[in-house]
Amino acid sequence: MNAPELRRASFRGVPFEVTSSDFKVGRRTQTFEYPQRDTPFTEDLGRSKRTITLTAYVIGADYITRMKRLIAACEKQGSGRLIHPWLGTMEVVAVDLTSPKFESNRLSTVTLNFVESGKLEFPNSIVDAGSRCLKAASALSNSAFDEFIKEFDIAGAQDFVKKTVGEDFTKLLSAESLNRIYQAFDLADDLADLANDAITLVSGSPGSLGQRLMDVLGLQGFASTVHAWSDVANRFSLLTKESSLSSAESPVAASRTTSERIEAANAAIQTLVRQSAISNAVLAASEVGSENDRADTSAVVQTAPYDDLILVRDNILEAIDSEMFRTRNDAVYEALNQAHSAVYEAITQRAENQARLVTFTPSAVTPALVLAYDYYGDSTREPEIVGRNKIRHSGFVPSVPLKLLNE
Repeated sequence: MNAPELRRASFRGVPFEVTSSDFKVGRRTQTFEYPQRDTPFTEDLGRSKRTITLTAYVIGADYITRMKRLIAACEKQGSGRLIHPWLGTMEVVAVDLTSPKFESNRLSTVTLNFVESGKLEFPNSIVDAGSRCLKAASALSNSAFDEFIKEFDIAGAQDFVKKTVGEDFTKLLSAESLNRIYQAFDLADDLADLANDAITLVSGSPGSLGQRLMDVLGLQGFASTVHAWSDVANRFSLLTKESSLSSAESPVAASRTTSERIEAANAAIQTLVRQSAISNAVLAASEVGSENDRADTSAVVQTAPYDDLILVRDNILEAIDSEMFRTRNDAVYEALNQAHSAVYEAITQRAENQARLVTFTPSAVTPALVLAYDYYGDSTREPEIVGRNKIRHSGFVPSVPLKLLNE
């Protein structure tokens, strides 16, 4: 067989060569034939599934190892990406393969049969799990607001008490870590206005203060929009660990002294801000790993690897667990417990369908474009390699361990 006859292909990132391919297409039909009628009726039931049959050639000194990788890719659960030399990229399921043949001249062959995976266009568990996150986030916000109404009480306090609490509140809202998050949603000005009104709001009713704070800090209105939700979830999870959100502790007994009333008021505000951050992280979990999980609408939708999604999930769950340990409010505890379950289910289900990160070291300095084609059989994945590994120059990828998706 002459080398020019071979064409490059790959399945789940495992490369191989082919010389030809069978492609079966058509329509699904049902023919009805009636007594005493010469003309039948054939009903069109839609397009038939597309099936592809090809013989894969694995050639080279490492042909046994590469053939084992190809077999493992075909046996993996779910659909995978097939790069076809003539038909391009498609999502397929490997339904059958013959026993591989290993030749003595560094050649192995196997016949592969693929069926297009298609799309599940009905509600599924992942969509429902994402909806659970939205409901859990809303329930947590409501419980946090109710707790704040009960705990925040400086009615009748002297003016200097209200001024002290207001100044502490202003300082809390001016934290750089908090402002950095809300700048991404163009809410930095709203946060600044809230800080400017802090002393006035503290002097009013707890309901007015709590509602204003929830209106500014809550991100329910941004649900289902395009944002870097994985980053948002991580930032809010880390925000709950800020010392400024846990510096005050509410006394177990009723507050009596001036210092205790200030401490209790500050603790109530910090708790509401902290629980609002957790609510926003739970809300973000509904979009983590989805097509909306990108910086903006112009950004390319990239496959989120399993490892990254699980890390985001664990960061959110850690923040929830910590708050469950803190709270003495039964309603808040239950809301946190429901949020924990929703986040775990939503992100875990979405992560299970994603590729894993593996370590790959190029044999020499290689352009990212070439590396993408050699590894994935798809040169358009160059930005993914460059971005994930923070390559300074895409034309010179160093020969160091890189993090790449395994498909």
